Amino acid sequence: MGTFVVNTSRNMLQQGDTNISLEPKVMDVLCQLLNQPGEVITRDELLASVWGETWHSDEGLTRNISILRRLLRSADSSQEYIETIPKKGYRLTQPAVPACKAQQPVAAISPPHQPILAVLAFDNLSADDSMAYLSDGISEEIRQVVAQGTSLKVIGRASSFQYRGVDKAAAHVGKQLGVTHVLDGSVRCVEENIRVSAELIDCANETIVWSQRTDSKMADIFQLEDNIAGAVASALNTTFAPANTQLTSNPLAHQYYLQARTQLDQQFGNSGMLKALPLYEAAVAAAPDFARAWALLAQTRAYVLRGLPDKRPADLTHASVVHAAATALRLDDSCGIAYLALNGLEAWASYNEREAHIHRALAVASNDPEIIVAAANLAARMGRIKVALAYGEKAYALDPMFPIAGFYCTTMMDMDGRYEESRELSDELLERFPDVEYLWSTALSIAAVNSDEERLAKIEEQLRRTGPIDRLGGALLVSKQILNPNRAFIDPYITKAHEALTNQGWVDLRVLNALYKVGACDETFELVEKSSFKHVFDPNARPPGGWANEVMMFNRSGSYPMMRDPRFVNFCTKLGLSDYWVRSGNWPDCADYDFLPYNFQAEIQRSLVHSQ
Repeated sequence: MGTFVVNTSRNMLQQGDTNISLEPKVMDVLCQLLNQPGEVITRDELLASVWGETWHSDEGLTRNISILRRLLRSADSSQEYIETIPKKGYRLTQPAVPACKAQQPVAAISPPHQPILAVLAFDNLSADDSMAYLSDGISEEIRQVVAQGTSLKVIGRASSFQYRGVDKAAAHVGKQLGVTHVLDGSVRCVEENIRVSAELIDCANETIVWSQRTDSKMADIFQLEDNIAGAVASALNTTFAPANTQLTSNPLAHQYYLQARTQLDQQFGNSGMLKALPLYEAAVAAAPDFARAWALLAQTRAYVLRGLPDKRPADLTHASVVHAAATALRLDDSCGIAYLALNGLEAWASYNEREAHIHRALAVASNDPEIIVAAANLAARMGRIKVALAYGEKAYALDPMFPIAGFYCTTMMDMDGRYEESRELSDELLERFPDVEYLWSTALSIAAVNSDEERLAKIEEQLRRTGPIDRLGGALLVSKQILNPNRAFIDPYITKAHEALTNQGWVDLRVLNALYKVGACDETFELVEKSSFKHVFDPNARPPGGWANEVMMFNRSGSYPMMRDPRFVNFCTKLGLSDYWVRSGNWPDCADYDFLPYNFQAEIQRSLVHSQ
């Protein structure tokens, strides 16, 4: 099939020396498409042939098509293998023939030539439940040491730490994450003594490849982590070269660091950042050579300094962020997170400077999903939707249990005009992360913008059944207004926007985007014209709230995208985007859209001259 050989008996795709394992149902769906290459197979036909009389909804089909499409695209991005036929079904676009009829001999399917490892969260066997941060932290440090000290591919923490209790079965984790091996274990701590048990398991046959139980003092935990990482590398025939200068040999600093990470895992956002800040401060005070703690301290300081001006400590300054970031990079120049902290200090409209920090972070940590997502975020804000989608897809491939990465994929797909694919991935994300509320609100908004009343009703039904409807009522109301605008809803919204304009001199970008989407086009651009937006050029001002901001300006979905209106050009100029595009030459995707009723680049140039 195209560049692949499909081994149906082993549920595997082969491409050269690379093998890709498929879940049984995913292979069943592919087989049905292989039976009729080039022909449209309806959703009902696929459901009946794969699930028989046992199916009750088409969510499983949508999920499996999405998984199959993503795996094929990740291995061969030069062509599309599966085409969605709106309102009908799917078809295989590439030629497919039985292997016995192929002109070239087919190589035998062999086990994956490179192991893929998932390090699970170790179990806390200490008498004190509050010591869970230590067991999680030790397993995370081992994961980091293996990833940085070997050539092994190691699944991200957001993915592997999802599995706890009975879900930690190696075969289950292997199938869900596509890994060949898992490292699991437990930690028991009594005063200054610690016992760490670890075992490396082959997912295919659930056999233990290596195991070890070690008793030591807390002060020796770092050597213990290195020993486990080295043993794992040896068992998987990989060279281990520990050179992680980001760590520390100070056990007290290590505990502060792990406690800070736990606070952020449990309460990410304002509360978590405020609680993590003094813990990172304590960590670097105890161990001034702790590079990673300095980097995360810089990032946390930047967040609190810019985002929480009313709650930040008196001694938290711009200089203190720069000092922490510079210290991290002096100790270890591969601390990419330090560059994200410096990025957080820039004025919102300093696009060139922010992009430079992101590129520096990627240069030293090209496979860090958090940094890749930051790159996707910035690219999207500058209207470079295809670039943002590529970053999102890379982050999601590296860490399929990182919901924000999946969020960027589904959002950028829709903004790129690929609604069917966006919807399929959205269904998969909602099934995988039912408690992540921004995925629900995004699904509602995308359905509404694309006038998909059926999907909007389906999501509302799911929300009412699963509970988050109480917290997402506002998002649902706005989505319904996009479908059927009502002046009784819109007029009070506009009144509040004018009040904000009077009080602060500008209107929140989220409000402007929402007003435009519910049909108040002229009112939106009237507010834009009267807003100064000086705050986006001020490095001391609080960044605009919310992820969307200027991103939704570039959404081409819907009956009348904002960029079709010639007044859109002046909006971009007032936000500093026009200056960035002209100076850098990195034009947004909309510069190439043939449906715009004006010459985008020429009008941007004219607007810049006029603004001066």
